[in-house]
Amino acid sequence: MDRPRLVCLNDSTFLTEKREEQESCSPRMGRLTKTVLILAGVVVVSVGFLQSHVLSSKLNVTWSYDYTRLPACGGSRVQNCVDHFEILDITNPSKTKMLRRVENPEHASSRVDHVGDAFPYGPPFGERTISVIAVGRDEHGERTESNPFAARQAVNVRPLSATHLKLN
Repeated sequence: MDRPRLVCLNDSTFLTEKREEQESCSPRMGRLTKTVLILAGVVVVSVGFLQSHVLSSKLNVTWSYDYTRLPACGGSRVQNCVDHFEILDITNPSKTKMLRRVENPEHASSRVDHVGDAFPYGPPFGERTISVIAVGRDEHGERTESNPFAARQAVNVRPLSATHLKLN
């Protein structure tokens, strides 16, 4: 016959599945279990809080682009064109992180000012280097990118703040 499962009801009493009092719980074990559960809960809430972008900064990144030399992709044009832009965090060049993809403005031709996007960012906070690249298609339709160090700016990203970056 299977032994009934014991449940620790509080720091002093075990109950079986039939709710019969069996023996004493170890008060130390009850406190240890509660402490571990509380610590685990604090860790889960902390990670969730940080990942939810509650403290994030708002970055407003804009730039100008001249489509005269390399027009925007679209319609029948799928080669030798600018497909979109990407806003990057290049603080650590070996671990570049794409923050946003920004599509070409509608009817993009000649010089267009105020291309960009506003979005929440952080953590991480502190001194960050933000860059924008043009992503295009070459004569074979393959992806090409501009130099990420050509249009970049260092910025101090602080929690709950708003920052405007004008990249050129």
